[in-house]
Amino acid sequence: MYYDDENEEDIEEYEEGAEEQRQEIADRRELNSLRSKAGKSSGGVTGGIKTKATGAVKGAVKGVARGIGAGLKKVVVVLISHPIALAIIAGLIFLVIIYFVITDKLSSSVGKSVDNYIGSISDSMDDAAKEAYDKNSSLLLLKVSEINEMYKQYIEDKSIPNDLKTILKTLKGTNGVQGEANYEYIKPFKPEDVLKKAKELTDKFAKEKYVFGIPKFIPANEKGNTSGNEIGSDGKVIGLNAKCMSSNAFISWVLHELGLTDQPYAGLTIQGNANTEGQGLEWFCKKNGFKKINSKDELNGGDIVFLGTLGTNAVTHVYIFDSWKSSDKTECKAYDCGSKEWIQSGNQPITRKCISDGKQFLFAYRPEVTKKGNGVK
Repeated sequence: MYYDDENEEDIEEYEEGAEEQRQEIADRRELNSLRSKAGKSSGGVTGGIKTKATGAVKGAVKGVARGIGAGLKKVVVVLISHPIALAIIAGLIFLVIIYFVITDKLSSSVGKSVDNYIGSISDSMDDAAKEAYDKNSSLLLLKVSEINEMYKQYIEDKSIPNDLKTILKTLKGTNGVQGEANYEYIKPFKPEDVLKKAKELTDKFAKEKYVFGIPKFIPANEKGNTSGNEIGSDGKVIGLNAKCMSSNAFISWVLHELGLTDQPYAGLTIQGNANTEGQGLEWFCKKNGFKKINSKDELNGGDIVFLGTLGTNAVTHVYIFDSWKSSDKTECKAYDCGSKEWIQSGNQPITRKCISDGKQFLFAYRPEVTKKGNGVK
């Protein structure tokens, strides 16, 4: 190769650069050689560790398997050499199988027996439920008469807003309770039982100094009081009194004592609403099937007598007839709570005119239940 003098410097620089490149290449080759050797050495160590670990695990598994096999062989040898033990174990296994089989069958049998029993008594259960309902129907019907009385008082209360009254009227019209009480559970009673209860109560009133008035509770509440407004002989209210009694409240209490408890909380009423459904004493007598007496000459002891103002059919007074005092049947003995004097006399039955001045005999009812189920009509 020929070089010009002008290029000599360039040639020297080129050769120096080439030499540096050759040295760099040689250094890289040596580094790669070292890395290769190191990699081979590392891979060999890792592979050796994996191989040894695998061998150890396999050896342990084989050892356990050999141990289990040897144990089973010994158990078999023992059982074969001891037939009694073998028989006991076989018997236990058999008993366990029998236990599960019998338990399953018993469970199935008991379930079927229960189903059959319930099916066999379903009719009698229905009859028992019906009987229980019949015996308590008056309670289940929520005392319709008492609800009606409360409704009436609410509607007549001027302090109650009209919009609330409208709502109550709507509810009453759409959710009215219908039906009549069934008194099959009431014990039969006779007129002499009526007289006996009348005597007991009038003696109680005299002893406890009851007054004539309009009671709020019939029979007395849990405190032993009837409460209410006392009425004077002039017909005016005197004031509140814990022991008030009236002629109709007295008869209501007598009937309550005899078992006819489906009454308003303040007792049965007379006067203009004597025949009002759910409230009136006359209505109550008819509902319970009492015999109506249309002539005073046919009166017997225990009859409930209804008197009214002359010229009207409105009931204004009631009492319980006991017996005749006079042969012309103008005077009688009666249980009557129509005045404070009679209530506190302590001599009931009192003597009185059968028909008071200014009054007329309207009718009477004979309270008597001759057998269970005699009541509602």
